[in-house]
Amino acid sequence: MKPSVLEMKRLLPAEVRRVFAAWSSPDLLARWFVCAPDWTARNRKGVGMKTGDDTLSVVRAYYDGWTTKHFGSAIRLLAKDLKVEVPVNEYPTTESFAEALSGFGSLVKRVELLAEFANGDEAMLLNDMDVDRIGAMRVAEHFTVKQGRITKIRQIHDTTAVRAAGFIRG
Repeated sequence: MKPSVLEMKRLLPAEVRRVFAAWSSPDLLARWFVCAPDWTARNRKGVGMKTGDDTLSVVRAYYDGWTTKHFGSAIRLLAKDLKVEVPVNEYPTTESFAEALSGFGSLVKRVELLAEFANGDEAMLLNDMDVDRIGAMRVAEHFTVKQGRITKIRQIHDTTAVRAAGFIRG
């Protein structure tokens, strides 16, 4: 069933409603909804960030941030109550993980994204990297995203080179 023009206007974010108000044509509004069926269907149900594409865009923005050494951009995507599971060290707070991300990330010379997958609010990245003092490393990361923020990160990688380079705390 096609939503009415009033229902369509109600479902739009405020900034989009302002643009459409200036157009004043119900026909233009209806055409926009035809072009954006996934967004409108999600918002009619009140679900929000639930598709793999939305999740993957958050995870890719995080990845792009830290791999280009724009650590602040990556860190802003982390939830305040971030949970981290890694094979070495512990990061009990978002701040402690952010500090480690900046420190480790500054040592990374090259990163190649090999694969990315997303389903619902979960995503996975597989990448190869070359890191000062460690060398070549392959890392698999599993992410959970809620409301546009990364709430959980799990990493899997060989810890032999990390331990040999002295990156283990405690």
